[in-house]
Amino acid sequence: MQLKQRFNGLPEREQKLLIFAGLTLLVFLFYVLVWQPLDASIAQQQTRLTSQQSLLTELRANANKIVQLRQSGASTPQRFSGSLTQLANQTATQNSISIARMQPRGEQLQVWVEQAEFNALLNWLRQLEERGVAIADLDIAETSQAGMVKVRSLTLGNK
Repeated sequence: MQLKQRFNGLPEREQKLLIFAGLTLLVFLFYVLVWQPLDASIAQQQTRLTSQQSLLTELRANANKIVQLRQSGASTPQRFSGSLTQLANQTATQNSISIARMQPRGEQLQVWVEQAEFNALLNWLRQLEERGVAIADLDIAETSQAGMVKVRSLTLGNK
């Protein structure tokens, strides 16, 4: 009440100035607290969507290549000699892939890769298949860098 009385006691010109300042403050707060965060979030989501769409396009293009190669029967698998661990290490090194962890599980080998270029990963997997290694399970995820993926889980075995 005291604030209202003080406001009413001010000259009309100062009352209008205070009302204008209050409205300006409300508009500023709306912009800073609502509009700007929403705008930034929308821009971030659009960037993320573009990145996801380009990854999807790349995955589809490479999936078609793999299907074509399998249908053409271009290469007959060569059986490898030695251990599956050695072959995985050797071929990963040839494709500039750094294996984070390997764990043998009976006749199979579980492999984890922290970060690898997507095309290099595909080449590595193709090379393993050409050597007679079966890919039993593969779980990959996108990383924050474009064109790079993380292999959450890869299970290799003999064909």
